[in-house]
Amino acid sequence: MDRVGINDDELWDEDDGFFYDVLCLPNGRCTRLKVRSMVGLIPLFATAVFDGAMMDKLPVFKERVDYFVRENSTLMDTDRQPLG
Repeated sequence: MDRVGINDDELWDEDDGFFYDVLCLPNGRCTRLKVRSMVGLIPLFATAVFDGAMMDKLPVFKERVDYFVRENSTLMDTDRQPLG
């Protein structure tokens, strides 16, 4: 994922607009495995940012986020301000 292009060892497939797994063989050859899996969705995890005003419009989602934060507090960045 360090670069985007048309090489076989890259996860990004320009034609499909999707990330795929890459299998690298002992001989150094790599091939993209065109299977739609979580690999293609993981880059999207960091792309959604909601401000407090948006969270106020999504009360059920906010409850679920608050629950996740409470239950997984060890995974959270303690320097950040809470949502809403």
